[in-house]
Amino acid sequence: LNALSEHVEEWGSGTRIGDCLLEFVDRYGRSLLDKKTYVFIMSDGWDNGNLEVMSRAMKKIKSASKKVIWLNPLASSESFAPEVQGLKAALPYIDALVPATQIGDLKHVLKK
Repeated sequence: LNALSEHVEEWGSGTRIGDCLLEFVDRYGRSLLDKKTYVFIMSDGWDNGNLEVMSRAMKKIKSASKKVIWLNPLASSESFAPEVQGLKAALPYIDALVPATQIGDLKHVLKK
């Protein structure tokens, strides 16, 4: 992992989630999203990209789908609070923020 971090500038510092979500919705949104679609995003929300891009992507996804469910592996901790900037930018467009650390968490979400 140390060698990898020397060659990959962003290793361990988050990802550009907003950029990825915007590319997804711009490229596939018309064919994959409609008002019957539940969108599941599994991420800790550590976005090191432009937060405006995250907001724009989430707004597009939310407006094109029925529900947006954010599965966060950190949300099961008692001390969890959605404090990272990427997640804070996404929150207005999320219908449910739920923990996802084990398969039972996913089964619980699907029963809702």
